[in-house]
Order: sequence, then C-alpha cells, then structure tokens
Amino acid sequence: MNFSKSVHILLRKIRCFFNVIFCGAVLEWSRKSGVFNVEVKTQQTTEILQTLVLDDETVEVKSTGFGDFSSVPIGRISYRCKSKDGNR
Repeated sequence: MNFSKSVHILLRKIRCFFNVIFCGAVLEWSRKSGVFNVEVKTQQTTEILQTLVLDDETVEVKSTGFGDFSSVPIGRISYRCKSKDGNR
C-alpha cells in the first residue's frame, strides 16, 4: 500500500473518533505503526495531505482550539475528511 493511500485510510478511520487531524498525528501514527519500511518525513506528510485537499478528499482548516479542535493547538493547520456527499 502506498503512503498516500495509507494516509487517506488513516484520515477516514480517525474521523470515527475525531473530526480533525494534523500532520504531527499522521507522522506519529506512521512511526508507531511501523507500516512503512522507511522513515516518513514531515514534508512528505504535508505534501500528501495537501494533495488530498487538491483532490477534494479533505478540507484544510485552522484550529480554533474549541469544539472539534479542543485537542489541537490554536492556529495549527488541520485536516478534515469530507463526507461522501462532499460536505462535513
């Protein structure tokens, strides 16, 4: 499975528990899970997340620190999966 596909699957799974995710969480998951044979770098993860935004799979949002963002520092760029109908 390629990294992009794995990140997309991760975002879909995390959506069941959290409504948003940030780059650091994806990096931590990839390192702890051992799913990849090589080290995944921050830049690679950011590019994949931005590609998912361009592909209209996710939405880039900025954390407010409230509600869905209570576990994400204020101002941090985060990502939210779109629902099947394109809304979230």
